[in-house]
Amino acid sequence: MSLSNHLALKRLIQDGSMGTSLEALVPDDHPLSVKGLPLWSTKVLLQEPSWVTNVHKTYLDVGAEMLITATYQASSQTLSKFAGLDIEGARKTWQTSVDCALDAISESECPQKVYIAGSIGPYGAFLANGSEYSGEYNGLQAAAIADYHREHLKFFVQAKGVDCIAFETIPNMDEVKGIFELIREVYTPEFQKEYFVVLSCKDEKHLVDGTPLETVVEYIHSQLDGLVASNFIGTGANCISFELVPGIIQSINNTSSRLGKEFLPLIVYPNLGFNNDMSDPANYGFRTDTSAWGTGVESWLSVPNVRIIGGCCSTGPAEVKTIADLVNQLPN
Repeated sequence: MSLSNHLALKRLIQDGSMGTSLEALVPDDHPLSVKGLPLWSTKVLLQEPSWVTNVHKTYLDVGAEMLITATYQASSQTLSKFAGLDIEGARKTWQTSVDCALDAISESECPQKVYIAGSIGPYGAFLANGSEYSGEYNGLQAAAIADYHREHLKFFVQAKGVDCIAFETIPNMDEVKGIFELIREVYTPEFQKEYFVVLSCKDEKHLVDGTPLETVVEYIHSQLDGLVASNFIGTGANCISFELVPGIIQSINNTSSRLGKEFLPLIVYPNLGFNNDMSDPANYGFRTDTSAWGTGVESWLSVPNVRIIGGCCSTGPAEVKTIADLVNQLPN
């Protein structure tokens, strides 16, 4: 069953964090510590991929139905700049990420159907200066951003075992435009795959670059035709404070209503509580509130067009189990 067909019938339980899970598992003084590195979890993917597989398995064991590959910080440009890899080396790395997810599914022997999403992180991840949380791209235009994502997208479209493509933590309106322009350019009847685009928001009504969410939603609606529409899984937000989720959902749905459009399928996988400011190591790290997380998940599930729920930074198997327990109580 395709992912879109699944979502028409039932909500989907996504996994939780990879990068911060590895930060928690690997001591700061270990050679494979990923904290603060431009490659982040990609360092482990390159040197000890079995650890990535093991993190995937922890989510499958509590009911996750979708794994996101450990390629958020693994564009061809990032791998070239920080790991010295050429494009063939990048493709091998991306394939390793897919193999890690496939191995986890095989080794866990989980009963549920599991989908794999190929992660494509924002241009800000390449800059490695926190700009995925500011949207400051120094005026880079949509066409240049499309070029940045091109090889990554083309790989995942043709990669066996990858069910959809996840454009994650997108903080900048020009990047939103670049992604949709790239999909429109690249997709053909013979070369296509389902995808979603989730946003990095500074509050309930704005991208972190200051663009009003209503502007983003208007643009997305304007792009949904042909293969761009038939492969579109949805939009939403990730790597945000989970307290922002209800307001973001409302902002997106209110804009669709104002336009007289059907509600967009929504994907939410926020942080449990996390300070991403690497400039102050004393403040960087986990800020958890597990009981409030469960209450939050219940409220998100009360909105019918919220179709995929998972976790981002500082979430782990416990939070994904909470999602699974609540989703599995629902008829659809």
